Amino acid sequence: MIRGLVDDAMLALQSQDIDAMMQNYSDTFESDQPGGRDGLKEFFESAKEKGFLDELKVDLRSIEIAVDGKKATAKPIGLEAQFGALTLELKLEKIDGSWMVTYQTQY
Repeated sequence: MIRGLVDDAMLALQSQDIDAMMQNYSDTFESDQPGGRDGLKEFFESAKEKGFLDELKVDLRSIEIAVDGKKATAKPIGLEAQFGALTLELKLEKIDGSWMVTYQTQY
């Protein structure tokens, strides 16, 4: 289930469908960047408008998912596009029976 969520979120980002991507992020989402869920959405919308997501490549070949009860991590998620390259780690939590991204960090 978690791998499917990550795949769906990254496919939506690759398709530049920010709203579809954000459906996988909890209302209480936080990040190592300021702004929470709304800030992340604004960041990706702005990147889309400026063409930074054009030809986005997502690399999930090395992804490892670790589950500990109702919490999980998924990493590394490689992104490469006009903005350069970065790697993400997602933290997820099972909320009301569904897995949701609750935290995201770049490294």
